[in-house]
Amino acid sequence: MSKQFTDASIRALKLTSKTGDRYEKFEPSGLGIRVGNKSKAFIFLYRHNRKPRRMTLGRYPEMALVGARLALAEAKKRLEKGEDPGAKAIEQRRAERDAETVNE
Repeated sequence: MSKQFTDASIRALKLTSKTGDRYEKFEPSGLGIRVGNKSKAFIFLYRHNRKPRRMTLGRYPEMALVGARLALAEAKKRLEKGEDPGAKAIEQRRAERDAETVNE
């Protein structure tokens, strides 16, 4: 069974394979951390309208563990209300992609 993350346990997470494949670890609360070559990110896996979704809450250490727990709690509240907690981030990325460029 997974234990709760601590700052020390997160700092200790390293890539284990020689190929550099990233991996994910989760604690019972649903908070996850994705460990990659150069970065670590807090993640939340959930379902909305029966579709599996993945939400990046923030990068470690820019986002502290306590901040990730608060972001997870907020995402769960939105999900309980029937909202997609990742919709805001999706809309932001779409707006940035569709924004006028200097050439336009």
